[in-house]
Amino acid sequence: MQKQRMMNIPPGADNPLNAAVSSRDRSTLDMVAQAVKHQQTMLAYQPVVVARDPGRVGFYEGLIRVMDETGRVIPAKDFMPVVERAELGREIDCVALNMGFRTLHENPSVRLSINMSARSIGYQRWMQVMNRWLKKDPTLGERLILEITESSAMDQPELVIDFMARLSRRGISFALDDFGAGYTALRYLKDFPFDVLKIDMMFCNGMALLHKLGSERTSPFPGRTYPTGSVTGMPRAV
Repeated sequence: MQKQRMMNIPPGADNPLNAAVSSRDRSTLDMVAQAVKHQQTMLAYQPVVVARDPGRVGFYEGLIRVMDETGRVIPAKDFMPVVERAELGREIDCVALNMGFRTLHENPSVRLSINMSARSIGYQRWMQVMNRWLKKDPTLGERLILEITESSAMDQPELVIDFMARLSRRGISFALDDFGAGYTALRYLKDFPFDVLKIDMMFCNGMALLHKLGSERTSPFPGRTYPTGSVTGMPRAV
């Protein structure tokens, strides 16, 4: 009888802490799903400056944001850990890619990076977004950088390497995000054709890789904003 009762307990409800976490995660999934459904999403643009010339922006990182029912802007760090492994994470990647391409199309002088999960590589709709924009203007790929986190890349390394090789032929560059936060050995880097290596903040504190930007910097995109603060310089010439 005790075993039967345990089988009827909903997932995450076996103790108060798990129940609270499960409830919070369901609430986050619902909030993000509603934001995607009603197009309550945006990109925030963070400048990445050139290390040897801090006054020059190498490219901008397009950071996905969603808005909840009150209009509050929610950064990716507050919802991606919950949605990344779900199909909703793939939908978020599609939304970010589509908005990124639109930004590139509307701003011919801008180079932009967009975050994605390796789990989106085989997602048909993500590739449809990519193909639709590159068919419209093949040169957009030359100004697009796809950022893949270290942990995501190491989940499926062979798939990621093949994916990067195919899209590199279309002019697209790649950045390895959060390097040093996971378990990637330096000897594995030669297998990944990354163009940019973004070192995790824990290794950069106190180093000259960081440059402070003034909060009064204006956005290069009319009617849009981006966060300012400490950002890393590019590890190679742009």
